[in-house]
Amino acid sequence: MAARLRLVSVEDPSTPGQRVARVKLMKKFLGRLLSSSDDMFTHFLTKQDESWQDELQGLEDAAAVYRKYYVRDSGVPFIELDLVLERMEAQPNSVLWLTVSRIIATVNLASLLGDIVTLQDANRQGEALSYLQSWDAAFPALFLPEKDLLSPDDTFENSILIRTQLLIFTLKDLFAQGVLDAEPALELSRIFCGGESVEELQAALLDEESAIELRPIAGFDLVSPGAARDRYLTRVKALYNGLGDISSLETHFGFEDFLRALQAHVETAYRHLRAVIQSQPSGLALPSFFATPGGSESGAQSQIASQLESDALARPVGRPAHMYVYLILLCASNPPILAC
Repeated sequence: MAARLRLVSVEDPSTPGQRVARVKLMKKFLGRLLSSSDDMFTHFLTKQDESWQDELQGLEDAAAVYRKYYVRDSGVPFIELDLVLERMEAQPNSVLWLTVSRIIATVNLASLLGDIVTLQDANRQGEALSYLQSWDAAFPALFLPEKDLLSPDDTFENSILIRTQLLIFTLKDLFAQGVLDAEPALELSRIFCGGESVEELQAALLDEESAIELRPIAGFDLVSPGAARDRYLTRVKALYNGLGDISSLETHFGFEDFLRALQAHVETAYRHLRAVIQSQPSGLALPSFFATPGGSESGAQSQIASQLESDALARPVGRPAHMYVYLILLCASNPPILAC
């Protein structure tokens, strides 16, 4: 009688053998985790039809088989990079460390894109507050492991915009619940400064030399005087001055515009990270993002796919990204579906 299949625990193993097994499995499954992420990323950019949601469910179920090895709890919205690096015993700045950091960031970007697509449905925008809270806790640290991989200005601005939307939706939620003693300035202080003092916030807005502590954004210096701190405080002041009219803030910082800008940033980041992963030796078996379905690419097809990928990376923010994906897949097919 064959032995029953037993899964190795994804929790902290109790024996050296289990620890070794977990590291081996995490290395082995990285490529499959990345491939499932590619599938979902591409799916999120396709037109939604009657089968779209069912197909997404199947893709998510397949991804969950491998994702569970990289998270403490299957319910967490994004994978914690530090946890993965610790479990895989990756040495800082080693090839494995860099590769894993980029792969986990890529997987998280696909998850973030899925959140954005969800909230683009007007019927789901009542759930926006919980999404914004998880984004604020994770962005940009869990999505961009290396600050200079993308425009720091875009990353910084999206970080501030996430907090801006979090403030607006937090206040809307408090007012909808009829919280009579809600203090908009206190919520502003909590979200942007991490503080509980309205008086300290008010004093800081009057004194440009104030040493008020600001909630950090990974990769940016908000402690020392400089452009980042000044830009951050400028947004805080603008929001403080607009707290008396939340509807005006909501109009000025349109939610749909915010989602479009964040989606463009996420798409660019995903393609850029995939290109970096694909071009750097890792010693791991990793999938190619634009590999020919069902076979190896010819030299000509590979060159076409590479050129289109470069074009996609260089596209201006706001241009429909799904067209690049569509053309890349068409031109990389075997045989080519259209003459590029």
